[in-house]
Amino acid sequence: MPPCRAPALILEGEGDKEAVPLLIRRLLVEHEIADFHVQPNPIIRQTISGLRAPGQLERFLTYSVDRDGDSVLVLLDCDDDCPKEVVETYIPRVQKMYRGKNVGFAFFRSEYESLFICCLDIIAERYPDFGWNLDGWTLRQDHEAIRGAKQYLSRHMKSGRAYKEVRDQARFTSALDFERLRTHSRSFRHFESTLLWLRAAEQTERATYPLIAL
Repeated sequence: MPPCRAPALILEGEGDKEAVPLLIRRLLVEHEIADFHVQPNPIIRQTISGLRAPGQLERFLTYSVDRDGDSVLVLLDCDDDCPKEVVETYIPRVQKMYRGKNVGFAFFRSEYESLFICCLDIIAERYPDFGWNLDGWTLRQDHEAIRGAKQYLSRHMKSGRAYKEVRDQARFTSALDFERLRTHSRSFRHFESTLLWLRAAEQTERATYPLIAL
């Protein structure tokens, strides 16, 4: 059987519907992969806490399995949760399901927008109309430990401007520096490895990723 080439997505917010496929497309271009395309109309408004409830993870994975995709990619914000601990509870539940497809989990600590904070100087140069103030921002800080990343971005804009997920998430994604993120963002490194695993996994495996340890 061929490798997975058309995953269905399970995402969190409205902004993810455009931003996540863009992030995936940019990574695929960099890796010179042309035969991998995410399915349209992702399942959204899902959260770590919501899928933790009995039966909910299984329910939405079943919805995804019933679609035309050949695999499933779950991308969510961890907020205050530990990605490793969440994966250790999710994967055994997936493996107990009778029917399924290859499933990759990629969680961001704490939020997707932590990627933007890591590349804030680059985004500020690309989109100067937000009136950025980078006082207090450094590349050396732990951007993934910042809670309220959306509010953090807004505080570094000029008065009267604020980060709007649906308006800004995709355009800020277009400015991300992947080499920097590979160095400074563990969440990004895991996202990339999950995507590449999903591309290489055989459709018949019904496997999950990561293999428990992050």
